[in-house]
Amino acid sequence: MKFIEKLHELTGQIIDDSVLTCQQQEERIIQAFDLCHFIHSYNSSLKILDCLHHKINLVEDRGHKKGIYFYDLIYNNRNYFDSALYNPFSIESFRNQSQVTELWFVVVEEGSGSDLKDSKEFVERNNVPAIYDKIFHFNFTQSTVKILK
Repeated sequence: MKFIEKLHELTGQIIDDSVLTCQQQEERIIQAFDLCHFIHSYNSSLKILDCLHHKINLVEDRGHKKGIYFYDLIYNNRNYFDSALYNPFSIESFRNQSQVTELWFVVVEEGSGSDLKDSKEFVERNNVPAIYDKIFHFNFTQSTVKILK
């Protein structure tokens, strides 16, 4: 399924979910947009399994289930910091419950002149390499993905 078609489908599902608050809908729409754009930019063969029920998205990569968490340096710093996503016990519980083989952490930045400094500092300060199997830097504006781990 193409990027725009999948995004339209996911956005419709989010808007139709009467359980979500307006803020939760906004967060999920941003998450769906990040996920679709990341897949389009990084590996279009990734198949979305679920991005509506948890902050960690589930995708299939060549028959293996992966979990992807997006951290927007600007949006998340202003609005919330979910410490459970940096807690080894919470993450291990999620890993076992969802039966993922890998967890990916994606730092999202917008703009044209990203030097990765803020992303790398955030990753190190929060011990992300000890918890997540792969770490990426995703420049949303430029549609570029760099592997940090």
